[in-house]
Amino acid sequence: MSDLELRLADLAEAIEWPPTPPVAAAVGARLAAQPARRPRRRMRRVLAYASLLVLVPAGVVMAVSPDARDALLDLVGLQGATIRRVVELPPVALTEFGPPRGEQVSLQEAADLLGAPIPVLALLGDPDRVIVSPDRPSEVTLVWNARGDLPAGEQTGLGALLTVVRGDIGRLYFEKIAAAGTSVDSVRVAGEPGYVLSGEPHLVLREGAGGGFVEDRIRLAGNTALWQRGPLLMRLEAGLARNELLRVVRSAAIRR
Repeated sequence: MSDLELRLADLAEAIEWPPTPPVAAAVGARLAAQPARRPRRRMRRVLAYASLLVLVPAGVVMAVSPDARDALLDLVGLQGATIRRVVELPPVALTEFGPPRGEQVSLQEAADLLGAPIPVLALLGDPDRVIVSPDRPSEVTLVWNARGDLPAGEQTGLGALLTVVRGDIGRLYFEKIAAAGTSVDSVRVAGEPGYVLSGEPHLVLREGAGGGFVEDRIRLAGNTALWQRGPLLMRLEAGLARNELLRVVRSAAIRR
C-alpha cells in the first residue's frame, strides 16, 4: 500500500462512525410496493451468497467498515470475482485441496484456448505444468512445485498455483470470504485493479461445472492475489509473504 493509503486506513480506524440510520424498514416497504419481477442472473447469485451467509450465527457478519453497516458489501473492480468481509468465517463444511487434474498443454495452447495471451510471471519462471480441466474448458491452471525460493503453501502443498479465466464474459468464478485476521489490500497491477489477501486463511468458493457455487467446492486458501489483465481474471495462490507475492504479480509480462 502507498503511504497515503496507509494513512487513510489508520484514519478510518480512529474515526468513530455515527450510528446507522434505520433504513431497512423503509427499503423493505419500497420493495414490497413494487411489482414482482423475474430475478435476473445476478440476483440469483446474490441469493446464493445469502444462503451461505445465513449459516453464520447472528451478530457475526460484519462489513469492511468497523460498524458493520453493510454486511454484504462487495469489493468491486474485478470481473469474475467478489470478496466479502466477515468477523468470523461461517461454519461450513470444507473440502481438502486436490491438485488440479486434466490435460497438460503448452502455454501457447492455453492462450489459444482462452483467446488471449497468458502473462508470464518472470519471478517464478516457467510453470512445471499447465492444465486444462475436463469440466472447465475455459479455465487454465499453471502449477509451480515447491522449491528453495518458493515454499510450499500450507493449504495447497504447492509452491504456487495460478488460475486464469476469461473475466469478461459475465460469469462469476470466485467468491472469497475473509475474516478479521485476513488483510485485504487494494492494489494496481499494470494500471488494472487487483487485491491481495494475506494473513489468516480465507474461504474460497468455486463455481460448479453447471454454474452457481456448490458446497463441495469450499476450501481454505492462503495468501492470494486476484487481478485483472485485459480480458483475463488471474488468481495466484502461493506460499509467499504479502510483499513478495505482490512482487511476483507485478513481474507479469507477455512473452514475445
